[in-house]
Amino acid sequence: MSKIPANRTVGRWIQGGERMMEEGKTLFNEVASGSYDASDRPFDFVTEQGETALVCESDPGLKDKTGQALFSLGYSVKEAESVRDALKKMRFHVFDVIVVNADFDEGKGARELLTALELLDVSIRRRIFVTLVGDSFRTRDSMAAFHRSVNLVVHTGDLNELGTIVKNGVQENKAFYHTYMEALRKMGRS
Repeated sequence: MSKIPANRTVGRWIQGGERMMEEGKTLFNEVASGSYDASDRPFDFVTEQGETALVCESDPGLKDKTGQALFSLGYSVKEAESVRDALKKMRFHVFDVIVVNADFDEGKGARELLTALELLDVSIRRRIFVTLVGDSFRTRDSMAAFHRSVNLVVHTGDLNELGTIVKNGVQENKAFYHTYMEALRKMGRS
């Protein structure tokens, strides 16, 4: 994960760079500066070949449906209970797929998590396929995905087809970024 400049907080800029928010740290900085805990490394057991997914969903029924869809595609799936938990899981592992519900962690979680993903170095962010799920999106609406800085948006009503939708989206993304990823591999940065 890349570092956040000292004068940057998740979601807004601080004037002057030296003044911090009233509690001293943003959620992202707090998670990033936390001490090492082996339980924060969710996939130490996965081989290099294994693909991983993170599900950020508050509703237990939708969480189960999303997890099952990703598991059926061959992903090792982890679930996040809150934005803090998601950031901890992302601290030591670059997930291949992240599925975030727009209402995750009472709505604020999705915004904070998407902002944290935007702050990642582009070489890391391009390796993560981010899917945003919500009632206000049309499935596979490219402009909505671009506006939210995600790879794919899915309407909640289409979760029964999530496996197929994500599979096609990931394949299109890999084809689109193939040259870029090859260049990174040649430079030794992948």
